[in-house]
Amino acid sequence: MINPPSSEIYTLLCQRLISEFGDSNAQKEKKLLTELQLGDEKPNHLLWKMKELSNDQVTDDFYQNLWLQRMPPHIQTVLSASSKPLDKLGNIADKVSEIVSVTSPVCVTSSVPQAYDEPTIESLAQ
Repeated sequence: MINPPSSEIYTLLCQRLISEFGDSNAQKEKKLLTELQLGDEKPNHLLWKMKELSNDQVTDDFYQNLWLQRMPPHIQTVLSASSKPLDKLGNIADKVSEIVSVTSPVCVTSSVPQAYDEPTIESLAQ
């Protein structure tokens, strides 16, 4: 480029785009407190999203309490006994969730009421 624009223009453009299309602080707080769930993600990723939504403006104790509430009971049990820093707890939670997801048996049963089986058997007999 012969005459590149100053980096300040890019910074201003980036800030403008974020202010126009990004979530407001109130929307971020709502997501953080009520909408954000673990789902299929790793526990550490949920922690990262929580910190991103609040721009690291709250204490680790707050994150830890909120984050632990969103963990499955077996992970809460393991982590509640630890006094390690929050980032280390995130790594432990990831390992526990990997172990449990690999070793968890899946059992599915289906029961069809007797009334639904009878017409099918009768139609097959004809």
